[in-house]
Amino acid sequence: MKKHLFYTFLTIFAATSVVTILGITGVVSIAEGYLSSLVGAFLIELAGAAIAVFRTAKFFDDEEKEHHAELTRHKAMLEELTQKLVAANNLNSSYNESIIKLTEEKQVLSERLQQASSMRARVLGVLGSESLERSGILRALHIESNTIEGALALAVIGNLVEENKIEPDSGRAGGYYRLRRA
Repeated sequence: MKKHLFYTFLTIFAATSVVTILGITGVVSIAEGYLSSLVGAFLIELAGAAIAVFRTAKFFDDEEKEHHAELTRHKAMLEELTQKLVAANNLNSSYNESIIKLTEEKQVLSERLQQASSMRARVLGVLGSESLERSGILRALHIESNTIEGALALAVIGNLVEENKIEPDSGRAGGYYRLRRA
């Protein structure tokens, strides 16, 4: 049906155009009132055809679709990158927290190692002069047995026994220790 309408209007337009042009050029004689009506009709048909062509033409439709599709791709890429950035920031934050905790633990362990090393030197210094019982060692170091420092001193004594640096004094009963003799 659309084709029939198209060809019908095309035929009317062509016939009006030919008759009008022949009348204007004087090849066909047309009365002055009819000729001006034909020229008006021709101009209206020409304007209608131009408007119809411009209304149905999709001059920028493909470009708009491509632009929209590209914007959609870019938006998806941006969202993906944003998610990756957030995940990386969370991971980085977690790593930073772990590093801070490990640094704090390292500091605490370094301090404890330093205390143990110092306590080791103090215990060896006290035992260098004589054979002492555990409580005697603690008294000589001016340490209470029920404190953290006392527990550290007892741990150092046990460690020195394991390393064979000190030995139980076999000549004295009751937990006396002395420096190991070579």
